[in-house]
Amino acid sequence: MTDDLISRHAAFWQREEVDRPLLLEGRAQPCWVSVKGMYRRRDGVEIGPDEADAQRYISAVRWSDAWTPDEGDLFVVLPPNPRIPWLEAIAGARVVPQLGSDSVWSGEPARSLEGRREVEVNQAWLDALLAQVERLPSMTLRDVPITQTVLRGPGDVLEGLLGAEAFLLALKDDADWIGPLIESVTDLFIEVARLQWERIRLWQGGYVNFYGFWSPQPCVRVQEDVQRVMSAELFREWLRPALHRVVAAFPYSMFHMHSGSLHLLEQVVSVPGLGGLQVSVDKPPYARPVGEQLSALRAAHERVPLFIEGPMSDEDYAALLDGLPPSGLAIHREPAS
Repeated sequence: MTDDLISRHAAFWQREEVDRPLLLEGRAQPCWVSVKGMYRRRDGVEIGPDEADAQRYISAVRWSDAWTPDEGDLFVVLPPNPRIPWLEAIAGARVVPQLGSDSVWSGEPARSLEGRREVEVNQAWLDALLAQVERLPSMTLRDVPITQTVLRGPGDVLEGLLGAEAFLLALKDDADWIGPLIESVTDLFIEVARLQWERIRLWQGGYVNFYGFWSPQPCVRVQEDVQRVMSAELFREWLRPALHRVVAAFPYSMFHMHSGSLHLLEQVVSVPGLGGLQVSVDKPPYARPVGEQLSALRAAHERVPLFIEGPMSDEDYAALLDGLPPSGLAIHREPAS
């Protein structure tokens, strides 16, 4: 079963003709742990890299949610704790659990970045991330591939470190320091992603990305959720070059975006060499139902392999299956609430 599924994943990347898409219903990756369980006494209180330890994380992983290859077409993976904003922390952010939203957010850095041309690496946080990558294989008896954790893109990192208003104003004002700062965070992203993959062992002759897609060489996952408040012009000028650099640095790539940000779809899928696009389904009023956005999704699917993930009604699910060719297509359907 695993060998057959790996062949189907290889076909996904190559957009080979197949009889059906890769499909998964109803479950999230078990690595999406509850912050409330890990940091119940640290609400709103900054934590350090020693508190982002692997044992605390592994104890919270929801293995009961794991599926097998005969239950879904994507693989279960184990990355370093994806709840931790690792890249922001490495770039100098304060890391603060927020139990009300069951999340961990990056707070303002100890030293303001506004006006600076490069970030200063917090080595302790980088060491903590790499130590977790190295420890994870020995902390589970399951045959689960280790993978790169969630790394937010340079724009997302700078929105967190500078604040959305200051970041956008710097872009619009063409501040002389913002371009070099974006370049610096892009360098950091590439280095941190590469250092993880260098420590990850082959699994079934290849690697598996955060979403559960096997590929013969490492696949970088990248996002820029700040695009939700950006025009196509701003994104094209400032963040598309950074995305181009990230994509060029790795053999395979998958970009995460939201169905509420499809106004920037062309800016993303036209990046040379982009390996695939993941679209997270936003509920109304943040986006129209995904079944009503078929024309945009079809246009993207004509350019790159497409992975659609999130809550959707029976009607939307049927519309995707009927309206998109199965080659180079994957759908993870979560229940519509």
